[in-house]
Amino acid sequence: MQAIILAAGQGSRMKELIQNTPKCLLKVNKKPIIYYVLESIPREIEEIIILINNQTGGKIRKEIENKFPNKNIKYIESKKYNGTAGALWEAKPYIKNEFIVLNGDDIIPKSEIKSLIKNNLAFSVSKTVAPNDKYLEIITKNDYIKEMRRINKNKIDEPINIATGTYKLDKRIFKYKPVTIKDGKELGLPQTIIKMAQKHKIKAHYIKNWISINTKEELDKANLILNSNK
Repeated sequence: MQAIILAAGQGSRMKELIQNTPKCLLKVNKKPIIYYVLESIPREIEEIIILINNQTGGKIRKEIENKFPNKNIKYIESKKYNGTAGALWEAKPYIKNEFIVLNGDDIIPKSEIKSLIKNNLAFSVSKTVAPNDKYLEIITKNDYIKEMRRINKNKIDEPINIATGTYKLDKRIFKYKPVTIKDGKELGLPQTIIKMAQKHKIKAHYIKNWISINTKEELDKANLILNSNK
């Protein structure tokens, strides 16, 4: 089994913090976020593929190789980062069969990942109050994924199933044409998985301890959470 880590994004919502530092190298509790991601990968994963871009990829690779010299990692430079599905499709030639997808800037405990990989096909969700209306709500039936929609702004204070960007998939995903989003500028992976869910049973995998870091406020919150867990 392989792990695909998406670390080629530009981090547009955190430009004031990032500047010359890749988002996944921002520190939480004095440690780069990508360290938490790599440390969460269980031994059942035989190979890690990391998607990087040509602007920040060198820094990411150097940081990882210094800290994790013995991990079996392949780096793929995204030629044109056009969304999460666009990035995954660039890794297609290197994917053997089963794999998980992780974001390079989210923190999830290893126990949650170990639970995820036990599924055949799975779409990880977190039942929580969305930090803002940028997140996607996942609709399930009998704990299987059915559809996805934008969060209703009038219900933003209610706990709902939020897409976490973490999945257990296999090569069947590549039989589906990636769904275009943002006026055709990007290709969305969760949207494409929803299309796949019309023909395949995709389990809703519930994650309890998901730390998403997309804003300065979320970065500060992550520091508080991990400092309190010492």
